[in-house]
Amino acid sequence: MNFFLEYWAPIIATLGFLLSLWNLFQALRLKHSKPSINLNWICKVGPQYNICLVITNTSTKPITITLIDFIDESYMSTPYEYPVKLQMDNETGKKVFSDSLPINIQPFSSRKVIIAINSKLTINELVDPKFRGIKCIYDLNKSVTVKIIDKQIFIDARSFSNRIEKLANE
Repeated sequence: MNFFLEYWAPIIATLGFLLSLWNLFQALRLKHSKPSINLNWICKVGPQYNICLVITNTSTKPITITLIDFIDESYMSTPYEYPVKLQMDNETGKKVFSDSLPINIQPFSSRKVIIAINSKLTINELVDPKFRGIKCIYDLNKSVTVKIIDKQIFIDARSFSNRIEKLANE
């Protein structure tokens, strides 16, 4: 009992210091966390790849995606910087467009985007283990890479049409 009465102030001060270090670590982790990117599907229509991504921002500050592109040393692909018409409903005249860059994502939120990329790469080249993936550049110079693991992620034109209709009705 005498020990506690004698050292209670340094013990409380040490606990307060440790808790403040923990709070500092948590704040830095939240502020500087990278966005997570999930690849939903890819559809090839001619030379154009339509890519559906879900981008989640787990940071305390908003992010801006400035570029989404294939990483390949042999051929430079070009993402469309403007919305590309993906589908048009003849009955209603409703058009569905791809998302355009830049894409802003608020803190602690996610967004589903469809990006159109013009590329001469084949599906087999994209699935090849040597292929480095899809690179997303955000906040000017930071990047996140998504690897294409198997051919299951690729969908045909009919599935693409159905998924676009669902997006249009949401």
